[in-house]
Amino acid sequence: MLHAAGGQQLSFNTNTASGDGGGAYAGNGAFFDVYGQIQATSNIANGNGGVFYLGGGSRLWLDDYFNTRRKSG
Repeated sequence: MLHAAGGQQLSFNTNTASGDGGGAYAGNGAFFDVYGQIQATSNIANGNGGVFYLGGGSRLWLDDYFNTRRKSG
């Protein structure tokens, strides 16, 4: 499970996979839960899913309840 609930920006940049999922691979019911700001650029997969590959009932939830990420302090 990947859970990013706020604070820092979550970045998937310039990742490469020889198979599926250049940035992240989830199989067998995994769950990606991301709140806030995400950046994903230049991700490559020779198979499927340049940034995210979801298989086997895996889920991805992107929820932007703020326009930008929360800043501390």
